[in-house]
Amino acid sequence: MKRITLLWLTLSLVLCALVALPAHRAMADNETDELEMRVEGTLDAADCTAQTISVMGFTIGIGGARIDTTGGVCTDLVVTEQVRVKLFNDISSATGKLRAGRVIPTGNSGSPPRIQAPIQAKDASGNTLTLLGVSVDISQGLLEGMDDHGTDTGNVPADPSQLIVGQFVQVKLAAGTPPFIADEVEIENFKNEVEVELEDEHGVEIHDLSDDIEIEVHNHTIARVPAHTSPTDGALVAKKRTRRFHTSSDGKFTLHGMFTGEAKIIVERHHGGKRTHGKRVARIKSDKHGHLRIRLHK
Repeated sequence: MKRITLLWLTLSLVLCALVALPAHRAMADNETDELEMRVEGTLDAADCTAQTISVMGFTIGIGGARIDTTGGVCTDLVVTEQVRVKLFNDISSATGKLRAGRVIPTGNSGSPPRIQAPIQAKDASGNTLTLLGVSVDISQGLLEGMDDHGTDTGNVPADPSQLIVGQFVQVKLAAGTPPFIADEVEIENFKNEVEVELEDEHGVEIHDLSDDIEIEVHNHTIARVPAHTSPTDGALVAKKRTRRFHTSSDGKFTLHGMFTGEAKIIVERHHGGKRTHGKRVARIKSDKHGHLRIRLHK
């Protein structure tokens, strides 16, 4: 009887460990910090009647936001001191307004002003990015990669052409007032990368600079977001999040700055008057280089 009891106890412990494994992996793959949109800078104004604040020229709605002060209210905020504002959204054409999920006063820390957000657009030269609806000059800034743990990789992209619309970046600014000029641009999760080679319908590698090849990437990950039932009291739930990259290629390309999880890569090629397409799903691992071949077909 004791042996049977011991056996059941052992099996129960093993089963519990196996059940716990996916949850552990999900937490390990959590990309909350890298997916977070935020601004850090001096609080220029606080309108507690309109429930808005102004930071670095951004007008941000704080109605319903969590305010990390003793009283937890707008009137606790001190103009001219620094704040970190975590945002629910970037500026969309529908609203044109930013909304805060959390406001964290940081006193007079002397920390340089920063913006972390997805790239909304970049100019043809690659010297200007649009973040949160404003233009940022990166022509004089250091462009560097950050690994999946927020550590400088020392792997600096050769040129700004490697930046992709939809990619998350953290920009340290020379000053906290427009026009914005970047001192540093850090590409989040730079070492999470996938090298992709394209083949035509006959299995021949494509290397044609004259090609019109459009790439769309759906990058899925797990992030902790405010619970719908109580969005401002700090309650978080794990949810699948998706962001999209758009880029182009001549047949071989590397996607940097991917979030751990998976990426669905969709390719469309226009060549010689005909259209071919293909798609594959890639598993994205933390600080790992992956390789993928995609064969295009009619």
